[in-house]
Amino acid sequence: MSDDVPVTRCFLRGIEKYCGGYPQRTKGKSMNGVRRFAGLFLLMMGLLLVSGSKCQSSEEMTLNDAWQVIRTKKFVDLTHAFSPGIPHWKGFPDEKRETLFWYEPGVGKLGSGFYAQSFTHVGQWGTHVDQPAHFVKGLRSLDQIDVKEMILPLIVIDVHEQVSGNPDYTITMADIHDWEKRHGPIPEGAFVAMRSD
Repeated sequence: MSDDVPVTRCFLRGIEKYCGGYPQRTKGKSMNGVRRFAGLFLLMMGLLLVSGSKCQSSEEMTLNDAWQVIRTKKFVDLTHAFSPGIPHWKGFPDEKRETLFWYEPGVGKLGSGFYAQSFTHVGQWGTHVDQPAHFVKGLRSLDQIDVKEMILPLIVIDVHEQVSGNPDYTITMADIHDWEKRHGPIPEGAFVAMRSD
């Protein structure tokens, strides 16, 4: 009764500049609540910074001006749908789903009239941010990280061909040097992502 639900959506313009194109990972699906907030946040993060080099300076441009430029660019969906059985750390239990409400009576655990599910999974499930406190006691949790710290230029190191032959492939310095030979040095403070498909 339930489709896979995308955790976040990250739309970036001009991604071809960084990795020569990127296949769409999922078809457009709706989000709600926290997922919608996360999606909108990532949308603005990708769109505002990646487009900066060809836009007017921030002193001259309004947010609406930036949107008028951004809206004409290619949007790339980097969503990964989550569902029971997706790859996850072996120390975590699998996701569980339960239909709480269903359109007709007799299906939902709590009632009918609309569709709602309960999702049970660990916080580090699917696409997520591991805040410093995840690994080191006393460091910042996600709510203590300023949104501006989450807005970074995106660099994509494409190793999907290596991963297709070895699902445990680990990115190497040679992969990074190869990217820099083709595109130039990685900017200081960039967010470096690995494309594994």
